[in-house]
This record gives sequence, C-alpha cells and structure tokens, in this order.
Amino acid sequence: MCGTPRESLERVVSLLADADVVRPQNYFADPLPWHARWDTARTLINRAFGSDCPGTLAVRRSLLQAAGGYSGDVLFENLELLRTIRAAGGREIRADDLFVARICCSARHFRGQRVRQAYDDFAQPGRLAVEAALLPLLLTLLRKPVRLVLFAGATIITAEIGRRRADGAPVFAADAALWAPLWVGERAVSIWLALGWRLRGGVPYAGKRLFTAGHSLRQLRRTVRRGTPRHL
Repeated sequence: MCGTPRESLERVVSLLADADVVRPQNYFADPLPWHARWDTARTLINRAFGSDCPGTLAVRRSLLQAAGGYSGDVLFENLELLRTIRAAGGREIRADDLFVARICCSARHFRGQRVRQAYDDFAQPGRLAVEAALLPLLLTLLRKPVRLVLFAGATIITAEIGRRRADGAPVFAADAALWAPLWVGERAVSIWLALGWRLRGGVPYAGKRLFTAGHSLRQLRRTVRRGTPRHL
C-alpha cells in the first residue's frame, strides 16, 4: 500500500489494534540522488531475504514502558526496540506492503554512515558472518572476471526480487536493483573496517564510542524478567 500519508497512518493504527509494534517499509521520496539509489539497493536485498529494518516504527508505549523501556546505549536502536518488545512477549507485525516515505540525507552524511551501518551487524551474527565472507570471495572472483560478472548479476536479480516483493515495484525506482553490486562491494569492505573499530573499543558515534550494536533476544529476556529499567 502506497497511499497518502493519512491513509498510511490509518492503516498503521488499525494494525496496532492487534500488535505492540508495527514495522512498515521506508522508501526514499523524490528526488532520488545517487546515494539514495545506492542505499535503496540495501533495502531491496533485505526485502529479498525477509524484511528491512526501517527508521519508522509504530509502538504501543504501554508494553514498552512495562518492560522498563529499551536501551539507548546501543548503535542499532530500532532493532533493540523491536527485540525488547518481543522479549516482553509483545507481538510484531511486519507490514512489508505498507510504504512510508522518508527524505534522503546529504551525500556527506551518507558517506559518513557506511562503516557505522556495517557495525550494526554485530547485533546480527549470522549476517555478520556472511558479509565478512564477501571480501575474500570478491578478491577470488577478481581473477575470474566472468564469475565476477555472474556474481554481480546475481546481486541484481536478488535486489529485483526484493523490489517486486509485497507490491514494492510501484514504489522503488525501476533501476534501483542495478545499484546492488555497488552496495555489496561497499559492505564487503566496510564490514572489515567495522571489525577494526570493534577491536579498538567501538565505533565513534555522536561524540562518543559505542561498543554494543544491540543485545540478543536472550539477553533482553533475562533483563525483562529481572525488571531492570532501561532508557525509553
């Protein structure tokens, strides 16, 4: 569904009747500079394998408050919030066909976020392992150009699957999937740079250094059971 902002809000509210958090799909509204298309490729790949983690969430505050809030001392705050609600027994609805527009940041800010976004994957060990394997794979494929081209084509096909999934084709630009090889190449390098920051005690963020990307669901369940207060 990609209607007016009012229609999107009305649907979010209706979904909250049966959930504690609703997870819609963000997309970049026009105009679409090069870095918006680059980052859209990340969104499409995420959609191909499941759901993207948006910057927009609709939350039932009563359950979150009963859980003691969620930690703001982590890098991947939206994932932390989602996991905290699940740890408290709440229900999450992933509305992958509910599209909410967002405005793209500046190119300078985008460049500054590359390693920081890769660092988020320390909260997702399985994804971290896959992305860490990308650079050795790409270095191997450089000696076999045909296979490198095939790999690039596979990333485009994967992104296109994500673009068409859950009625996404009318929302995402027709050429968005073509940017997938660039994003994959970027993440193959930035994930190793993020590992370097991890070994140095955390990634710089907002004038301080954050070591923890996010807590696991198991950790959060223990914290919720103890009733330990956190930050909203």
